[in-house]
Amino acid sequence: MYDKNILTNIWKYTIFLITNKRVFVAIIAVYYLTIPGVNALGISYILLASNITGFLFEIPSGYLADKIGHKKTLVLSRIFSVISSVFFLAAWNLPSLIVAGIFMSLANAFTSGTGSAFMHESLRSIGRDQEYGKIMGKVKSLGFSIPLFISVSVPFLVAIDIKWPFVVGLVMDLIGLVVSLTLVSPISQKVGIEEVGLKNFKKILTEGNKLGYLKYALYSGVVGGLLFSIGSFRGPYQEAAGVAVMYFGLFFGAGRLFASFLLWNSVHLQRLFTLKKFYFWQTAIYIAIFLVLGLTANPWVVVILFAFQNGIKWGLTELEDSYLLPLIKESRNKATLLSVGAQMEQLIGGLVSPLIGWFIFTYSYQQGMLSFALLLMVITIPLFFFVFKNFKKDFKRSAT
Repeated sequence: MYDKNILTNIWKYTIFLITNKRVFVAIIAVYYLTIPGVNALGISYILLASNITGFLFEIPSGYLADKIGHKKTLVLSRIFSVISSVFFLAAWNLPSLIVAGIFMSLANAFTSGTGSAFMHESLRSIGRDQEYGKIMGKVKSLGFSIPLFISVSVPFLVAIDIKWPFVVGLVMDLIGLVVSLTLVSPISQKVGIEEVGLKNFKKILTEGNKLGYLKYALYSGVVGGLLFSIGSFRGPYQEAAGVAVMYFGLFFGAGRLFASFLLWNSVHLQRLFTLKKFYFWQTAIYIAIFLVLGLTANPWVVVILFAFQNGIKWGLTELEDSYLLPLIKESRNKATLLSVGAQMEQLIGGLVSPLIGWFIFTYSYQQGMLSFALLLMVITIPLFFFVFKNFKKDFKRSAT
């Protein structure tokens, strides 16, 4: 018999994800440029500081989640979100934006991996872990689709004041904090976890490698990090292409609507692809998108491709988790292992974003997109063949 209150985690976590969406993301880079002393190079500095923070805290946050409990870690993530939104609202120069970005990265680090692990443990404790992909696909779909109604209001909010979307973001953060406090911790989470340390970190990496999980998580992290490094230049490029800032929220919402559709149908998509085919086609599409963005600055092409890329990036997250979670099996370091890919994402994003920022600052946004597409090809193609050379063997072992 299980605690029936754990069932409430499904709808509570749905609300948590809804409030976790940053409604101001569509205009954030343009907002950066309204602050005195900030240019394309300054944006890369914000990304660098944010990603370094994410890299340093991604694994420790996983340790913390496995040590003190997933719920408490999710509560901490909402506290960091509130602090971040306050700094964005009060931003007066580049350093203040860097502080805001750092706390936003902390919030992401304390949610990444932990949220998936928390819900997997919740479903396992009520005997429904086999339905993880189906349930979480719908939960995350709602987490993307409902905030679309708020995103639609962004044009009207920006018309009043460009800071208003950040006011809405702060209100959502406060709601998310309240909801996180009401989550119910599954009893199965209460296991002994060793203190954070280099020795234990190596032990967990060894475990991840033995399970066949580590290399796939690292591949995911590399691709995600590269996409993150270019993401904050999306808004300025759209503006440079002649797209009105007030409409950014609508185009961003279109991408999230597509993401919601993909998430809702995650369980069906999983039947169509193996993990190898999933990563192959996902990476190939990303390369094609940025090649086109580097060859044309047509406003309609730019907004459609960015919306499409954004939809794929977020719409396939649950499908990816459904592929990788079986490799982790019953590991008690689940949140920590799930954080490995996100840590790699932060590292790659932090290293590449200054390079992209410098290139755009020196040349142009369009040439920056073209150079990014070439960089994506050079890094991911050889890495793909290296990672997937023993693909069938790894997944045959996980099934036994």
